Formats: sequence, structure tokens, C-alpha cells
Amino acid sequence: MAIGLAFGAIAAVFGAALYSLSGTTRFTPDACANVAAFLPAHIVGQDLALQQLVDAVCEHVLPDSQRGGGGGGGGGGAVRVAAQARKPLIISVHGPPGVGKTYTHTLLARALYNRDAAGVVECPGADCRGA
Repeated sequence: MAIGLAFGAIAAVFGAALYSLSGTTRFTPDACANVAAFLPAHIVGQDLALQQLVDAVCEHVLPDSQRGGGGGGGGGGAVRVAAQARKPLIISVHGPPGVGKTYTHTLLARALYNRDAAGVVECPGADCRGA
């Protein structure tokens, strides 16, 4: 019985530690503005690609009331946009190794989920100091 209690206590501590280390699943209130300012400040020479990425992300995170029209055709366009907003946004980026695909997505995640995109930790590894 003591072994079971010890195992339960260890599991509870481990679960609490994992929960405290997990981030948020909600975007920051000004996520679109963060993305539009943060990505071009850290990535140079990719203006067209960054603009397309910012447009896609902003279209996804903005509420239905702030989005552009319903997309062409007759009635029901707004319903399609509202239904699509519940789906995850999938961005497929292609290129050879070392061109910045992972770096761009890391910056995008920082801009979307951090409260202060300018105050993020510069290195994401275990040897980083700070938050």
C-alpha cells in the first residue's frame, strides 16, 4: 500500500510540474499586430513570403466581425468563413535545409502566444537564461 501511495504522489508531482510548464493555447489579444511587427523585424529579404504568412495568420485569428467579406458568390459565404475559423490553420513551407523554415515558425509561435513578443528569450534551448 505504501508503494501505491508513493507512486501516486510521484505521479501527482510530475503531473503538476508538466501542467505548470505547459504554455497557453490562446492567442494574445493583439496577435495579428504582433505577427505583423515581429516577423519582419527578425527576418530580412523575404518580404513577399512574410506578407503572405502574416495575411494567412491574421485572417485565421481575427474574429468573424473583423474579417473581410464572405468570399465571392451569393449568400452563405459568411457561413463558410465562420465554419472555417474553427479548423486549425495549416501552413506548408518548403525548401532545402538551412533556409529558415523552423526559425520562421518559432518566431511566429512567439508572436502569437507571448504577451510581449519583444521580450522573448532569444535562444529556445535548455542553456538559455531567463523565462
